[in-house]
Amino acid sequence: MPGYTVHEISRDDGTLIREYVTPAGKVFGVSWSGPTIPDLSQLLGSYSSEFRNTLLAQPKSFGRKPAAVHNSDLVVETGGHMRAFQGRAYVNSMLPAGVSREAIK
Repeated sequence: MPGYTVHEISRDDGTLIREYVTPAGKVFGVSWSGPTIPDLSQLLGSYSSEFRNTLLAQPKSFGRKPAAVHNSDLVVETGGHMRAFQGRAYVNSMLPAGVSREAIK
């Protein structure tokens, strides 16, 4: 994997979290899958307020639907159903050269 490494974190509840890290040690993306949704405020760090504010500004919908934020720089997609959640988040401006957003999975 040129331009980045992937650190995997397995939680006791079976959730797998992947951090996508540049050679300089900067996390530019994360993904998760498992029976629970991890604490997104912890995973998103300084971007968590942008994620939350964007979700709150979106029109309300009825029923359940995946949460998605596609801002100019921040992308967060999360969905699934009970005991099978998945998602990913990345910062466009931090993607290493030659790394596509499809690599975050």
